Amino acid sequence: MYARALGREDEMLDEHGGSTVLMISPARLRFSAGQEHIVCGRMTSKGPLRWHTACCKTPLANTIPRDGVPFMAVHPLCIVEQPITDHGGPVRGVVNTTRTGEKIGRLYTGLVISRMVWLLLMWRLQGAHKKFPFPDVAPHRLERIEG
Repeated sequence: MYARALGREDEMLDEHGGSTVLMISPARLRFSAGQEHIVCGRMTSKGPLRWHTACCKTPLANTIPRDGVPFMAVHPLCIVEQPITDHGGPVRGVVNTTRTGEKIGRLYTGLVISRMVWLLLMWRLQGAHKKFPFPDVAPHRLERIEG
Protein backbone atom coordinates (compact mmCIF):
# COMPACT_ATOMS: atom_id res chain seq x y z
CA MET A 1 0.00 0.00 0.00
CA TYR A 2 1.24 3.43 -1.02
CA ALA A 3 0.52 5.14 2.32
CA ARG A 4 2.43 2.42 4.15
CA ALA A 5 5.37 2.62 1.70
CA LEU A 6 5.67 6.34 2.45
CA GLY A 7 5.23 5.76 6.18
CA ARG A 8 2.28 8.19 6.28
CA GLU A 9 -0.72 5.94 6.93
CA ASP A 10 -2.06 8.14 9.74
CA GLU A 11 -2.16 11.22 7.51
CA MET A 12 -3.22 9.64 4.22
CA LEU A 13 -5.88 7.10 5.20
CA ASP A 14 -9.36 7.69 6.58
CA GLU A 15 -11.07 5.50 9.18
CA HIS A 16 -12.05 3.02 6.45
CA GLY A 17 -8.55 2.63 5.01
CA GLY A 18 -9.22 4.83 1.97
CA SER A 19 -7.85 8.16 0.87
CA THR A 20 -9.29 11.19 -0.85
CA VAL A 21 -7.90 12.25 -4.21
CA LEU A 22 -8.82 15.02 -6.57
CA MET A 23 -9.02 14.10 -10.24
CA ILE A 24 -7.48 16.94 -12.25
CA SER A 25 -6.00 17.72 -15.62
CA PRO A 26 -2.17 17.62 -15.78
CA ALA A 27 -2.30 21.18 -17.11
CA ARG A 28 -3.77 22.37 -13.76
CA LEU A 29 -1.01 21.10 -11.46
CA ARG A 30 1.78 23.55 -10.64
CA PHE A 31 4.50 23.52 -8.04
CA SER A 32 5.68 26.67 -6.31
CA ALA A 33 8.92 25.10 -4.99
CA GLY A 34 10.75 21.83 -4.49
CA GLN A 35 10.56 20.35 -8.00
CA GLU A 36 14.08 18.96 -7.56
CA HIS A 37 12.75 16.61 -4.84
CA ILE A 38 10.06 14.95 -6.99
CA VAL A 39 10.49 11.21 -7.52
CA CYS A 40 8.34 8.51 -9.07
CA GLY A 41 7.60 5.05 -7.76
CA ARG A 42 5.44 2.02 -8.45
CA MET A 43 4.04 -0.60 -6.12
CA THR A 44 3.91 -3.20 -8.93
CA SER A 45 5.42 -3.36 -12.40
CA LYS A 46 2.06 -2.62 -14.05
CA GLY A 47 0.58 -0.29 -11.45
CA PRO A 48 0.05 3.46 -11.61
CA LEU A 49 2.95 5.88 -11.32
CA ARG A 50 3.01 7.33 -7.82
CA TRP A 51 4.66 10.73 -7.55
CA HIS A 52 5.98 11.95 -4.19
CA THR A 53 8.81 13.96 -2.70
CA ALA A 54 12.06 12.26 -1.71
CA CYS A 55 12.73 14.76 1.08
CA CYS A 56 9.57 14.60 3.21
CA LYS A 57 7.65 11.74 1.52
CA THR A 58 4.67 13.94 0.62
CA PRO A 59 2.36 12.15 -1.82
CA LEU A 60 1.69 14.31 -4.87
CA ALA A 61 -0.31 12.42 -7.48
CA ASN A 62 -0.99 9.14 -9.20
CA THR A 63 -0.83 8.96 -12.98
CA ILE A 64 -1.48 6.33 -15.60
CA PRO A 65 1.76 5.08 -17.18
CA ARG A 66 0.61 5.70 -20.75
CA ASP A 67 1.46 8.64 -22.93
CA GLY A 68 -1.48 10.75 -23.93
CA VAL A 69 -3.78 10.10 -20.96
CA PRO A 70 -4.63 13.49 -19.38
CA PHE A 71 -5.35 12.32 -15.85
CA MET A 72 -3.95 12.88 -12.37
CA ALA A 73 -5.28 11.83 -9.00
CA VAL A 74 -3.83 14.43 -6.62
CA HIS A 75 -3.59 13.75 -2.90
CA PRO A 76 -4.75 16.59 -0.61
CA LEU A 77 -1.52 16.55 1.45
CA CYS A 78 0.23 18.39 -1.38
CA ILE A 79 -2.41 21.13 -1.64
CA VAL A 80 -1.47 23.81 0.83
CA GLU A 81 -3.33 26.88 -0.33
CA GLN A 82 -6.97 25.81 0.12
CA PRO A 83 -9.02 22.83 1.27
CA ILE A 84 -9.40 20.15 -1.42
CA THR A 85 -13.16 20.79 -1.69
CA ASP A 86 -12.38 24.36 -2.80
CA HIS A 87 -10.63 22.83 -5.82
CA GLY A 88 -12.96 20.01 -6.75
CA GLY A 89 -16.25 20.45 -4.93
CA PRO A 90 -18.01 17.71 -2.99
CA VAL A 91 -17.05 14.03 -3.16
CA ARG A 92 -18.69 12.48 -6.21
CA GLY A 93 -17.48 8.91 -6.06
CA VAL A 94 -15.96 6.24 -3.85
CA VAL A 95 -13.90 3.34 -5.20
CA ASN A 96 -11.77 0.56 -3.73
CA THR A 97 -13.21 0.98 -0.28
CA THR A 98 -13.71 -1.44 2.60
CA ARG A 99 -16.64 0.51 3.98
CA THR A 100 -19.44 -1.72 5.15
CA GLY A 101 -23.12 -0.92 5.05
CA GLU A 102 -22.63 1.75 2.38
CA LYS A 103 -24.40 1.29 -0.92
CA ILE A 104 -23.49 3.10 -4.10
CA GLY A 105 -26.20 2.59 -6.67
CA ARG A 106 -25.48 1.59 -10.27
CA LEU A 107 -26.98 4.81 -11.60
CA TYR A 108 -24.79 6.95 -9.36
CA THR A 109 -21.68 4.91 -10.26
CA GLY A 110 -22.60 5.22 -13.93
CA LEU A 111 -22.86 9.00 -13.60
CA VAL A 112 -19.45 9.21 -11.93
CA ILE A 113 -17.85 7.10 -14.67
CA SER A 114 -19.63 9.12 -17.38
CA ARG A 115 -18.31 12.35 -15.86
CA MET A 116 -14.77 10.93 -15.73
CA VAL A 117 -14.91 9.88 -19.38
CA TRP A 118 -16.26 13.30 -20.38
CA LEU A 119 -13.48 15.07 -18.44
CA LEU A 120 -10.77 12.87 -19.97
CA LEU A 121 -12.09 13.57 -23.46
CA MET A 122 -12.26 17.34 -22.85
CA TRP A 123 -8.77 17.44 -21.32
CA ARG A 124 -7.38 15.44 -24.24
CA LEU A 125 -8.98 17.81 -26.77
CA GLN A 126 -7.54 20.78 -24.84
CA GLY A 127 -4.03 19.28 -25.07
CA ALA A 128 -3.64 18.71 -21.33
CA HIS A 129 -1.73 15.47 -21.99
CA LYS A 130 1.11 17.60 -23.41
CA LYS A 131 1.49 19.64 -20.19
CA PHE A 132 2.82 16.97 -17.82
CA PRO A 133 4.20 18.71 -14.68
CA PHE A 134 6.52 15.93 -13.52
CA PRO A 135 10.14 15.25 -14.54
CA ASP A 136 11.02 12.51 -17.00
CA VAL A 137 12.39 9.95 -14.52
CA ALA A 138 12.28 6.18 -14.29
CA PRO A 139 10.05 4.91 -11.47
CA HIS A 140 11.65 3.09 -8.57
CA ARG A 141 10.10 0.12 -6.75
CA LEU A 142 8.11 1.41 -3.77
CA GLU A 143 8.58 -0.51 -0.58
CA ARG A 144 8.34 0.79 2.95
CA ILE A 145 10.63 3.82 3.15
CA GLU A 146 12.29 4.15 6.52
CA GLY A 147 13.39 7.42 8.06
